[in-house]
Amino acid sequence: MRKQRCTKTVLEIAVSTAFIICAIKFSKECAQGVYTGVLLCVKVLVPSLFVFMIIASFISQGTLSFLVNKILKAPTKRIFNLPQSSSFLLILSILGGYPVGAKGIETLYNNGELSESEAKKLSYICVCASPAFCINFVALSLYENKTIGAVLLTSQIIAFYITAFIVGRTIKINITEEKSIKSKTTASLIDAVNSASISTINMCAMVIAFSAFLAVLNRVLKKAPELLSFLVSISEVSLAVNKLANEIPLYAISFILGFGGLCVHFQVFSILKEIKINKFLFFLFRIIQGIISAFITYILLIFFPISTQVFSTVNSVTPAYFSTIWGGVALVITAVCFINSINKEEIIRR
Repeated sequence: MRKQRCTKTVLEIAVSTAFIICAIKFSKECAQGVYTGVLLCVKVLVPSLFVFMIIASFISQGTLSFLVNKILKAPTKRIFNLPQSSSFLLILSILGGYPVGAKGIETLYNNGELSESEAKKLSYICVCASPAFCINFVALSLYENKTIGAVLLTSQIIAFYITAFIVGRTIKINITEEKSIKSKTTASLIDAVNSASISTINMCAMVIAFSAFLAVLNRVLKKAPELLSFLVSISEVSLAVNKLANEIPLYAISFILGFGGLCVHFQVFSILKEIKINKFLFFLFRIIQGIISAFITYILLIFFPISTQVFSTVNSVTPAYFSTIWGGVALVITAVCFINSINKEEIIRR
């Protein structure tokens, strides 16, 4: 134990020292990255997500959520094997976008409507690119093409529900776990705005920090553009699609949207800090969701081809890519079997 603490301390000191050196040596790049991040938050994220953050906090405690949960409780339980209180949360996660689902989970957990294992299970699911992000930002702002928005959004929604089915059928809920009895607060617009404001500030701070980090990476890895593109694609989704939209095919953009990016992942962890999320499983399901998104986008482009100069590579796909697609499908199946085996082992231990 003492050795582990020493190793952790040394690692923290090394990382902190590296950050300080980079901040001093690349101060100009950091400043430019912060500026880019602030513009991104002001122009894209806050306008498209803040209202939905308020809605997530307000409706999760209101009558509409109760009615939707009551109507959809049967399919939610039978198809996805998820708790009744999550029916509206699945819809809200799609409408609101990446951090909104986590915000809804936090509200339900704090109200005692979800146990910790139920909240943990839902955290693996409720991550999705919103219609506003797919259509307004990606399709219209970057490509000026509504059809691209429809293809991307359809892919994200289908991949979201397939991932929900996989998680629902593979991750087990501890049925003996008691939900913490808490006094349920009544829906208050003021409380919803306050809660959404805090979450939005945290979200923007994370995006700005990643923007500064990526600006430094852009300078350091200038001679390794492939590695830089990869790191950008898994780091921050907004910056990734903004930088790579004209460089990679649409199915790759769809993967980035389905994966969400580490910045979004950290936002979810921050919002759900009271819940012990299995980081490995969370990351694995994001990869699965990204692969499914890319595959569905690829299929949709066969039936609804988009003939633009940007996607000329999509229309002339080489046969080798099919091996990548089916390799991705095989990876998904393997991951599901692996997760299922983990749950069986846990059940046997119990």
